[in-house]
Amino acid sequence: MNRRRPHLAARLCRPFAAVFAVLALGGCSSLNPFASDEPEPAPLVEFSPQASLRVAGRLDVDDNERAVIMTPAVARDAVYAAGATGQTGKLEDGRAVWEKDLNLKLNAGVGTDGRLLTVVTRHGLLIALDASDGAERWRAEVGAEVLDVPIVSEEYVVVRASDSRLIAFSTVDGERKWVYQRGTPALVVRSQIGMTLIEDKLIVAAYPGGKLVGILIDTGAPVWELALAAPRGVTELERISDVVGEPVFVEPEICAVAFQGKLGCFDLRDGRTTWSRDFSSITGLDRAGGLLVATHENNAVEAFRAEDGSPLWQQKALVNRKVSRPLIVGRYVVVGDVQGYVHLLDRDSGEFAARAKTDGSPIVAPPRRVDDSHFVVQTEEGGVFVFAIGSAGSDS
Repeated sequence: MNRRRPHLAARLCRPFAAVFAVLALGGCSSLNPFASDEPEPAPLVEFSPQASLRVAGRLDVDDNERAVIMTPAVARDAVYAAGATGQTGKLEDGRAVWEKDLNLKLNAGVGTDGRLLTVVTRHGLLIALDASDGAERWRAEVGAEVLDVPIVSEEYVVVRASDSRLIAFSTVDGERKWVYQRGTPALVVRSQIGMTLIEDKLIVAAYPGGKLVGILIDTGAPVWELALAAPRGVTELERISDVVGEPVFVEPEICAVAFQGKLGCFDLRDGRTTWSRDFSSITGLDRAGGLLVATHENNAVEAFRAEDGSPLWQQKALVNRKVSRPLIVGRYVVVGDVQGYVHLLDRDSGEFAARAKTDGSPIVAPPRRVDDSHFVVQTEEGGVFVFAIGSAGSDS
């Protein structure tokens, strides 16, 4: 069961034509899928725990075959998850409410609003389940591969195809409602380039080439476009500057980060750049109030003042541990790593506060916040762990 697969970085560059040969060239060496030797993860550092981590709920779905990244979802205080061969389930108050095996190879999921649960199969079949009991509601053909978690609103389910099309379906019966399409560069980051839904009205979608686009969910019409980064370099590989992870909205700003690009925030009222700085990430960022944290491609977790981007702290002790996107939970910052460890960092200093191990397989999906003292992670082997944060030495 403990099968190892390449991390996201090893699957980073996705060709759309004969440019696949570019991947064998020099540069981007740490991201080269043909690299034979991966450096050993840095040893775990010792520290005096300032908090405790306790498993408050667990659900076991199946292994993430083909290194598919299945991401858990949280809605209405419940946790939903699915594995790559179709096992799905719901956790609430630490116990499994329902479990269901779809007996289908899944490629993306789960997306939910707490009423409708959605997953997408390897062959582009969108499946909607009732979130309360797992009963199937409808199916719809996407007609393309889907890598990203679907967005679910009251009226629409929106998926992003691998060619960057956004396709909306009715939550009632799966009828296709609209398609938004734009061009993409020759090479893009093959990852979950996220979407964020704002107030059930506006989708903020990250795009290859360092772009953010605001799209009305009712019509699929674009209303604005922002540039977080501009492609640089000579080769297609050097010019990859894709926005990674989900853009984060804290009114009135949207913040995002790009690979080989920038980290920054924009004011959605007028499109003005609040601040930006050079940065490169392959996982993403999080923001809560005045704190913004991002994982650098070198695995350092870095914190910034959200109002102006000034640096606050860096945690560099996780070198080569393939650190996940960070998550702010209460007084702490959560990250997962390639050996299945969850690390809790103090949000004020970046110092280690607690550590816990899951099933030993990589935490490849971004952690999700349940509330100010609970979060959930999903491992490559299909373990879904809800953790409770407590005071040091406590069991609660």
